Amino acid sequence: MARILFADDEKLITELAEIHLSEHELTLINDVDQAIEAVKNVVYDLIVSDLDFKQPLNGIDIMRASIHSPNKNTPKIINTSFPRFTEEEKKVVKELEIEVVVGKPNMKHVVDAIQKKLQQVMKI
Repeated sequence: MARILFADDEKLITELAEIHLSEHELTLINDVDQAIEAVKNVVYDLIVSDLDFKQPLNGIDIMRASIHSPNKNTPKIINTSFPRFTEEEKKVVKELEIEVVVGKPNMKHVVDAIQKKLQQVMKI
């Protein structure tokens, strides 16, 4: 069982994650600020976040918060419908080795990417 932070502003997406990833210990969050606090205070085996939130901050900000936290080396996945990144965000994606999955709204792509990443990291 892996400890996974799953952040998405769409409640339906976090509910689907809960169904598809029920064998893992999930922290489901629909708010960027709460996700940033979680990244700073709890150690995860995997961090998964939506790119676009209906807030000033986004999924890249969640990933950026991990740099100075216990999750610095935790594998990270950005889940999005439309991969639109600024040049600075592209640098963060590359620097933190964030996997980008164009999976929404099809959760199968996201779940497959999560399972594959967990197999690599945890040898499960």
